[in-house]
Amino acid sequence: MSTKTLIVSGDSYAALNIHESTPKPWPSYLAEKAGWNIINVAKGGASNQYIFNTAIDTLEEHKDKDVYVFTLWSDPFRINFFDNACVVLNSLENLFRKVEKSSEKITDAHRQFIENSYSISRTIMKEMLLKYDHDFYLIYDKIINSSLRYMYLFEKYCEHNKIAYSHASSISPFGNHTILDSIFEGNKNSKLSEIEFENGVKRIKKDNYYYKKLLDSSRYMGYEFSASGFVDHHNLNISESDDHPTDLGHQKLSEVFYDYIFHDNKISINTNNYLRPVYIYD
Repeated sequence: MSTKTLIVSGDSYAALNIHESTPKPWPSYLAEKAGWNIINVAKGGASNQYIFNTAIDTLEEHKDKDVYVFTLWSDPFRINFFDNACVVLNSLENLFRKVEKSSEKITDAHRQFIENSYSISRTIMKEMLLKYDHDFYLIYDKIINSSLRYMYLFEKYCEHNKIAYSHASSISPFGNHTILDSIFEGNKNSKLSEIEFENGVKRIKKDNYYYKKLLDSSRYMGYEFSASGFVDHHNLNISESDDHPTDLGHQKLSEVFYDYIFHDNKISINTNNYLRPVYIYD
């Protein structure tokens, strides 16, 4: 009997070589515990489209292997450009917020990356706001719908091809109110983002087709869990300015996902505390 191969796609919460202090991400610990080989195609800053694409590409490339695939979904407002680059849509204030809290000096490269991301954000948001005019709330609904669709289609692909799989969210699939700061930037009502975010989540939970399908999924870890929420809840972050898991955090996440894969054990994190880490790299 051949050894099973674990294929993992995700963002920086699953990627290799993100920090010197974390020699191995949770997928490596999980593969070791399960006695599996591993192919890790996760990438820092990855969008859900990128995660979906790389998972499917890797599965197609390794059809001859006995595989198990796990995807860890990312921020719904990360936009993918032909798998070459991913940019997070956000306000300039939020893009700078993370690096300004860091003890490291903001480099010219950091600043240029932020300015480029912001320029893309403004161009995209301007076009969408012109299109939807007074129905601006549809922007949020459609972006979340697109993200949930990738998650649902990942399930359909695996089931159609009889591939064993599981998936979970790195960040809440709804984001948080700062997602809408890029839409309402410059608006005098400072609470508008929070109000519209709460309304948006209610609409998704009430009406969205993919939300309801995933709600009933036996292979999605659920809306009550996010890896970043788990790490934050257990104080397993690298530092106050860096939301990534410590080495112990990766080990604990591997245990959580191992118990889910082999024993169907799901855990819940308080979804009222929405987290949306903003990272400044692709």
